[in-house]
This record gives sequence, structure tokens and C-alpha cells, in this order.
Amino acid sequence: MFNTRVIFIVIFSFGFIVTYAQFGLRLKTNINKYSNINGYIQDSYEDNLKFHPRSYEVGLDYWFRLKKRRVEFLPEFSVSLSKSETNLDPSFNSKMVVYGFGFHTQIYALDMEGDCNCPTFSKQGPSINKGLFFHFTPKVALLSEKTSILSEDQTQQKWILGAGVGLGLDVGVSDLLTITPILTYALFSSYESNVAPGVTDNPSQIQLSLRFGFRPDYNHRRR
Repeated sequence: MFNTRVIFIVIFSFGFIVTYAQFGLRLKTNINKYSNINGYIQDSYEDNLKFHPRSYEVGLDYWFRLKKRRVEFLPEFSVSLSKSETNLDPSFNSKMVVYGFGFHTQIYALDMEGDCNCPTFSKQGPSINKGLFFHFTPKVALLSEKTSILSEDQTQQKWILGAGVGLGLDVGVSDLLTITPILTYALFSSYESNVAPGVTDNPSQIQLSLRFGFRPDYNHRRR
């Protein structure tokens, strides 16, 4: 379950499908906050341990937009991995995999009437106007957690809902590649871990993303 091979299989499969499409690869670092579960752990273990404070994520998205306004849509499939453990008595180990589907909506408020080819390296004009956007992202995810407490293994899966808001900046490297740093703040529906039985939490997340946008369709149209 907690296996990075899943990520690579999805990446390579997706690559064959989108030869003439506009798509992106996202690499992310997530700073997670489980306030209630953290409180339980710190009270129970008398330790400053935090529950899954950081996770690492990879995502693949597909791009399309409105014809006359720079409002863009990027449905995305993602997988994140994280681990949390302590050797204190009683010891526990928690491994988490989250399979997510998000629907990013990007609004270029400073360039609402811009053409569909920007940003690319060949386009003219102030890059901050063409590249800056605000985004809203609803998300549904399947969270799969495997815990080991006092050498007893437990596994649970749960569907959770979330929503994120943030901003990003497209940087056109060439006609075929755009690099986009993105900052997002997200909230999620309630979750209860076996590490903290009876404790319900609504996790929050600060996400730092780097998107690599590829446009093989641009080269195809020019030929």
C-alpha cells in the first residue's frame, strides 16, 4: 500500500495518453496540522511529537480553459505519502497514503482577456500580469492509514472532502514548458485515527507546489 511504484505507474501511463494535450506534473510538500490528534498524542506520551506533520505528493493534471476569459481548469489526480512514529511506551507507527482528485480553477484577474497561448516564453507584456492567478480547488480523497500500536496492526480507509485556496505564478520557460510555483491553504472534513481513538479532527494544510506544464499540442499545431 505504502509504495512509490503506484506513483511511477500513473505517471508513465498518463504520458502515453496526453501526447497532443496540455498537461502538468506537480511536485508538492504539504505541512499538515491535526490539532486535536496532536493534543491527544502529547498528553498521552508527554512528548512534542506531531501526527504526520509533513507529507510529500505528486500529481498529474489536464488543462483546458474558457474561450474568451482567462479562467482555466485543471482536473488533477494525486498521491501523497507520509509517516509518523514514536519509540516511546506505548510505541506506535502510522503510515498514510492519500489518493486524491482535485479540480483546480485558476483566475487570472490581471489578464482576464489574454489569449490562450500565454504564458509562453515568446509572448510579450508584463509577466506578472499574464502569469499571476488565484485558484480555488475542491477535492475528494481516499485516505488509507496503516497503524501499528503495541505490535498490533490496524488498517482503515476513509473518504474525505476538502477545499483549498491560493495563488500561483506562471513562468514561461519556452513555448513547450511553463513552470508554476503555487501556494495553497486547504481544509478537510473530519478524520479519526487509530492512534487517537475517539478523537475527531479536521486537518488543515499549507501546500507548496511546483507545477511543470507541458504543451506538446503547441508544437503539433505549428507543424
